[in-house]
Amino acid sequence: MVPAGRTCTQNDLDTIDKCYVNTVFRYFKVNVNPFDFYEYYGAYINAVQNFSQIPDLCNMKKSFDLCVGTAAFQNCFDIYDFQNVKFLQNTNDRSRGLARSMIANYMQSDLACGSAYEVVTQKLYCVFKYGSNCEGDYDSCSNSTNSYINCVVPAVTENCGKAAGCAAKKYLSLQRCYASDCDFCANLDYNNNPIKNMCSEDSGHPDESNANIITLNKYVSTFLFTILYFFL
Repeated sequence: MVPAGRTCTQNDLDTIDKCYVNTVFRYFKVNVNPFDFYEYYGAYINAVQNFSQIPDLCNMKKSFDLCVGTAAFQNCFDIYDFQNVKFLQNTNDRSRGLARSMIANYMQSDLACGSAYEVVTQKLYCVFKYGSNCEGDYDSCSNSTNSYINCVVPAVTENCGKAAGCAAKKYLSLQRCYASDCDFCANLDYNNNPIKNMCSEDSGHPDESNANIITLNKYVSTFLFTILYFFL
């Protein structure tokens, strides 16, 4: 379904394709013809485990955002339109699912480099420490019955603070969109951000935007590859 009041032009789509190819995919050194999401996401995961590389990740995102521009973000960052971006057209009939995954991935980066900036720069050690202790059922589409989210979020909230628990809830809620049409994932749209008011701890925090640095720790590998294993 086309979002009301918005028109994604071919020029917008070409701009998005160019910015991904010349900025994001070049940074991660992944192939585009054909595009392989698993290769891209694997490179992304490897990068966020490298402490020295993290500052560059958010700086790269800044360059990408400037390249895409406001109009293309507003017009095209929904599943219906994003699936028509050129680099997804070489993926047979999977473009809709890949569009959903790419938007979820961008929104997670936007969260980490935006409103969760204070959490990821000051409390990520704590988040990964307690999040890595959880296992659970990923099959439920509802946050209220998803046992993994229900394990991670209370543990992180209790030990790392409400803001950290809120960031974990948002991140993991988006993570489900990589593999399914759960809840808001079916119509994922950056401009109708489903995680923006998900937690009461959002009050007083800036909207997701372009920030800078993520600090990582020894628990990152266990936590990230746990969610990668179950969702992809």
